[in-house]
Amino acid sequence: GIPLAVFVAPEARQGFRAQIACLQNSAEVRMWEVPIQPWRQAAFPAKCSVAPARDVHGQVIGLRWLLRINSEQQQAYKVIEQRVQEQTAELAQANAALQDALGQAQVLLRELHHRVKNNLQVIASLLNLQSASLQDPRLQEIFHDCQERIRAMALVHELLYQSHNLGRIKLAHYLEALAKQLFGS
Repeated sequence: GIPLAVFVAPEARQGFRAQIACLQNSAEVRMWEVPIQPWRQAAFPAKCSVAPARDVHGQVIGLRWLLRINSEQQQAYKVIEQRVQEQTAELAQANAALQDALGQAQVLLRELHHRVKNNLQVIASLLNLQSASLQDPRLQEIFHDCQERIRAMALVHELLYQSHNLGRIKLAHYLEALAKQLFGS
């Protein structure tokens, strides 16, 4: 004895009532999708077929209703929603793994720059030891120039492993450090 409109989701009731009002002057069967929402439950889609029932004089005496719960569609929505949640979780895991791999790669790259800098400094020290045994001032000057060039390259690697962005260093920092190094030499 409860009107069907009570079970229609509140946001769709006005449209539902408009469809019913159109049936008063029509002989046709109307079909549309309507969200049904039982008391204190979630709304679900249903197919609604309504035809006016008329007496022998053609007057509308009632309506014939047929509601089909769209359970296949509802199941498809649930399956899609579940797959979206699963794929979102997989993407989150893949993203976390990529972030870990990126962090490890950055640590390795910093370590590589550190080792290159140390190796260049060892080479510069070896040149310094070798130049001490040279008697020719011109050869000593050549060795000294080589040492300074190697130290300049080592400085680049030092600034790279100390930098937040491993792909770039600020030219101003490099030039300032290079000027101090040249002044010291």
